[in-house]
Amino acid sequence: MSLRTEPLGGTGVFLALKELMMTPKFLREEAARFRGMAGTADLEASKTRLLAMAIDFESRATAADELITPKLDEGIKDRAAKKITKDLRHSA
Repeated sequence: MSLRTEPLGGTGVFLALKELMMTPKFLREEAARFRGMAGTADLEASKTRLLAMAIDFESRATAADELITPKLDEGIKDRAAKKITKDLRHSA
């Protein structure tokens, strides 16, 4: 993700796009908000749309979790393989 370094709209306000990313927590909070609105909606079509939005936000949160959560096994294996390779080069 790139960061903008020029002022936003000539206002002198600098915008860092990284800070505007939607975190899994935010996405889940929005999903809960949509579910709450669906519970109080009068029209069935509104309830359906709000629940669909809640499902979408929840799935986006799950996808974001998978991107953020490091796979610890892979990291350990990679580091161990690199160390072994380095040790073999030095011993040869």
